[in-house]
Amino acid sequence: MKKILSIDGGGIRGIIPGQVLVALEKKLQIKTKNPDARIAHYFYFFIVSLLNFLIITLVPLS
Repeated sequence: MKKILSIDGGGIRGIIPGQVLVALEKKLQIKTKNPDARIAHYFYFFIVSLLNFLIITLVPLS
C-alpha cells in the first residue's frame, strides 16, 4: 500500500504545516527510539505547495 502525505498552506501559511512536520518528526523519533527516523521514510508520495516543498527538502539536511 502506498502512503501519501498531502500538505497545503502555500505562501506564509506554509510555516504552520512546516512546524507541524517538525513536531511530528520529533514525536516519531521518540516513539520509535530512533534518532534517525524521518517522516520521508514512512510516505511514498508528498503532495505540497512550493514553500512546503522547500521545507520538506531542506529539513532533512539539518
